[in-house]
Amino acid sequence: MIPKRRLAALTILITLAGCDPPDQRLADFAKEANQQQARQSEQVARQSREIASAAHDLVEQDAAARRELLEAQARHQEQFREQQAVIDQQRAQLHAERQDSAQAAVRDPVIAQAVIAAALILAALLPLIITAYALRRLPETGAAEELLTDALLEDLAALPGASSAAPPLEPRLTDTNLPRLPPGQG
Repeated sequence: MIPKRRLAALTILITLAGCDPPDQRLADFAKEANQQQARQSEQVARQSREIASAAHDLVEQDAAARRELLEAQARHQEQFREQQAVIDQQRAQLHAERQDSAQAAVRDPVIAQAVIAAALILAALLPLIITAYALRRLPETGAAEELLTDALLEDLAALPGASSAAPPLEPRLTDTNLPRLPPGQG
């Protein structure tokens, strides 16, 4: 391609030099070269505009893609933070459960031993409690009942053949408020 200035200078030079009719061909050639140069310049300008437009579109698409990428990355980071928070919460809960389990492992045997000891004490005291309750509920024997019991024992002793089976007579107590011992322990 011939630069525009050179072509313009060549055209001016040819025009100044004057053209003879036989050199009309040279003038036509210059004119045609000038027109071809103009078409090429116009084509180059059009291509430049198209390239600029394509570059502008490419830059816009690139910017949109970058925005989408940044938004996706921000969403991903937010999801990651949420997941991390959930994991941290679960980890704290697991730690608390482990501590509770460890405390229960120490506390439960102590409680179990205390319950067993209390049950053994209650089992040992139960016969004494029942005996004390039964003794309180026993009716008091009066003097008349005592005399009847003594008379019955004497009658049993007087029967023939029953003397060996009859228990020995106890001395009578005059005070009924004093505790009485069972027969044979006095």
